Amino acid sequence: VVSVAVPTGGGPREAPPAELAWDEGDWTTAFKLYLLAAARGDLEAEVRLGRMYYDGFGRPADPRGAEARFRKAAGLGSAEAKYRLGLLYSDNRPSAPWDLDVARQFFVEAADTHPMAALKLGYFYARGIGVREDHDAATKWFQQAAKLGSAEAAERLRSNR
Repeated sequence: VVSVAVPTGGGPREAPPAELAWDEGDWTTAFKLYLLAAARGDLEAEVRLGRMYYDGFGRPADPRGAEARFRKAAGLGSAEAKYRLGLLYSDNRPSAPWDLDVARQFFVEAADTHPMAALKLGYFYARGIGVREDHDAATKWFQQAAKLGSAEAAERLRSNR
């Protein structure tokens, strides 16, 4: 297995082969390597496999396969997986489950540490998506997203849209 040094803020690091395959769009290799990593309990690998099923990277899109992978990682505490489950339940894709209450709950569970989950909740409340429109709640979630680094949330708060 060959690793390549990838620059980061703290100096070079070895990028895992699965990550390199992902970045290069080599979905067959990425899938095989992430399966191995997931079998060893790697949460990021579970999320990446879920994304491959969800977005159809290297295989037909399979929302149920994505859900199984995301649920496994979410059950072990992955905020990214909880965010992805929120998307799965709110994107209204063919063959995907559709339940805005479930989506909102997954976003709430992820929003303490995941800026995009907090941002989604802000939009849910600002636009009345699956909840009663509530601008105070929307502002709370946009503030949380901005605090976590969301430039979109910060801009929305600045412009008061």
